[in-house]
Amino acid sequence: MIYVFINLILAVYLIWFSLNINTKTVRNENSLINIVLLVTGGAIIMAGTVSSILWGPENFSIFLEHLVLFFIALILIVVSFYFLSYLSEKDVGFLNVLQFLFIVLAFYISVFRIKVVDYTRFEISGEQIFSGLLASYFPITWVGLYYGTFVFFIP
Repeated sequence: MIYVFINLILAVYLIWFSLNINTKTVRNENSLINIVLLVTGGAIIMAGTVSSILWGPENFSIFLEHLVLFFIALILIVVSFYFLSYLSEKDVGFLNVLQFLFIVLAFYISVFRIKVVDYTRFEISGEQIFSGLLASYFPITWVGLYYGTFVFFIP
């Protein structure tokens, strides 16, 4: 229950913080405010997920856990590409296309390829990406691809 309150307090603080950001000296101010509001949405969804695990139906909890996985990847993608676009003034169009492709990949993996095994413990699993002989050489699951791509590679 304390996690629900902590996430809600964090969401209220981040909304207050986004309203009081001094954007006169920052070059990409809209992106910075969008990142703060995206983290706020993630905190609200995490609070809803924990409260849904405690009191809600099982299918809704599983849906929210998939949404949390997507939001974690989305936040990491947006923050990483914000820094990349801040550092390079040219080729921003290419970075936007690459960011969109990573967001689509994050949605596909987190919603369609990762299964929630135990929704009360947020335990997830995924099938192997490759099958047959190729699976013995590359034993990568969808969860491993998710962690490798969105937790280690992109940031």
